Amino acid sequence: MSTMNYEKKNCIVVGVSEGLSQVPHHRDIQGIERVLLLSARLLPGAPIHVAGHLVGKSLASHGGQHWEYAEAHKHEFDEVNIVWSETGELLYRIEIDGEVFEVRSPSAVFVPAGATHRAEAVSGQGSFFCILLKPNTSESTQTSTSPAVKEAAE
Repeated sequence: MSTMNYEKKNCIVVGVSEGLSQVPHHRDIQGIERVLLLSARLLPGAPIHVAGHLVGKSLASHGGQHWEYAEAHKHEFDEVNIVWSETGELLYRIEIDGEVFEVRSPSAVFVPAGATHRAEAVSGQGSFFCILLKPNTSESTQTSTSPAVKEAAE
């Protein structure tokens, strides 16, 4: 049970459309709309972060040959990813601690705290939900493991 006391009227949050580039270690890509659904930014003190990535027809399938828009990163908290499509045709490529998996809808992926990971749509249409459990109230609690990002920070 949460220790936060919320008024019921303040517990309904309207999602905010924003680009993938608003998330550390991600770049915008045609065919994916990101909607921030719940976070400490939208509901102060919220112990969870939920965002949906709406994958549309205009996503250019890159066949999973290389990473297009997500850099490997890690968090100090657990993450759950849900890959969902009414047609079952949405395919994601997900890397966890160097091992790459092809994940087809409907599926859920658990990413434990401290695991280096990234996820990208490869083909199809549907939704990808990213749920960060008990995140720090700061929106930028991710750590990059990309050498290019490390060099830029030095």
